[in-house]
Amino acid sequence: MSSESSQPKSMIHNAVAEFLHDLEGVNHAVQIACPIVQAASAKTRTKFEDFSEPFKKEASEEDSSPVFHVPFASDKEFRELRRRDAALRSALFQTPRALLVAMVSTYDAFLGRLLRSVYLLTPDQLNASERTFSFSELVSFGSIEAAREHMVSAEIESVLRKSHTEQFEYLEKRLAIPLRKGLDSWSTFVELTQRRNLFVHADGIVSRQYLKVCADAGVELKENLLGKRLHVGPAYFEKAFDCLYEIAVKLAHTIWRKLSPGDLQSADDSLNSTCYQLLETERYNLAHELLVFATTGQPRHSSAFRRRMLVINRAIAVKFGGIESAPWPLDTEDWSDCGDPFALAVAVLSDDLETATAVMRRIGPDHELVHPIAYGSWPLFRSFRETEEFRDTYKEIYGDEFTVTEDKTAEEASVDPDSRTETDEDGEDGGPQHLLA
Repeated sequence: MSSESSQPKSMIHNAVAEFLHDLEGVNHAVQIACPIVQAASAKTRTKFEDFSEPFKKEASEEDSSPVFHVPFASDKEFRELRRRDAALRSALFQTPRALLVAMVSTYDAFLGRLLRSVYLLTPDQLNASERTFSFSELVSFGSIEAAREHMVSAEIESVLRKSHTEQFEYLEKRLAIPLRKGLDSWSTFVELTQRRNLFVHADGIVSRQYLKVCADAGVELKENLLGKRLHVGPAYFEKAFDCLYEIAVKLAHTIWRKLSPGDLQSADDSLNSTCYQLLETERYNLAHELLVFATTGQPRHSSAFRRRMLVINRAIAVKFGGIESAPWPLDTEDWSDCGDPFALAVAVLSDDLETATAVMRRIGPDHELVHPIAYGSWPLFRSFRETEEFRDTYKEIYGDEFTVTEDKTAEEASVDPDSRTETDEDGEDGGPQHLLA
């Protein structure tokens, strides 16, 4: 039996992991491609201007465009440089918007995978479908399973043809859960998806439809945008990345916990792993947004242990991201009986070096969670491992000078695009579980 049919719960985890993998891929493409195009355009523009300057004549009063009187011997090179200059100036506009469209497309693909998970977890959802089959169609399917798969695919396709707002309305109605309540990034999401539509269908020119949909969602726009062309800059890309990341993770985990209340441990571990990776890459604001959702937006967790893991991670985001937080996340928990690993985390985050080093000695050299790789790679110890107190205590425990170690687990846990639907026997992706991050 395939992993897709036997383990639908793991499909939600996989859907999120695949989406974040693809979203990161587009984001890397943005960071690589846009500067290259910009540099190539600037270089070609300079070369064209230097080459054409001797042939440039003053523009007439009727036409402000420059006029060039190019000798025959230079005409071919002149026209080639001008064509290349024009093409690269177009690329300055086309490349960012194409990548933004790709970024939204990764979300659309994610939603399709998430919907498939919903139908497998709650087959009754298909009963509400108004789709009917003729007898000849049923015969052609060959089996009830094939007919069901056809119906699932058709239902997913119909939902994906809706607007992004209608997709949320569909899920809220079918699952009876408020998905947009308290979702501060909703207006950003609506504007982003509407801008994507403009790039695909209207060459980026602002339409009345764009203005109306954005206004209905409470989007704050500049005045007199109608008829103007929208562009995409680095700051907008960063905002779009954070928005899609946040929306997808919150949507998936809200649905996961609603449809599989007995699977809280897997959901907690999956969400914690996602936030840990954000802390590793120092995306503290995005990590904090998701950790607030994880620690205060979820009514239940699988255990106090896992809730405390999320609280520690939130404190890391606050501390190293310079984020205002009242109350301080550590003040929301009682840490008096939580064990040495948590006691060490609390001491480190509170800058209590005396207590932290004392706990290090108690933990010793052979703890399964706190070990040399942890000291060298966990975001928790980012500042602590730079202190003299830490280095002296580390040498006392392990007999060696401290050196930063490379944690291979983040790489090992990454999604292989060639084997995306594969899971291990427990329905997980095989990645490690960072218990204190």
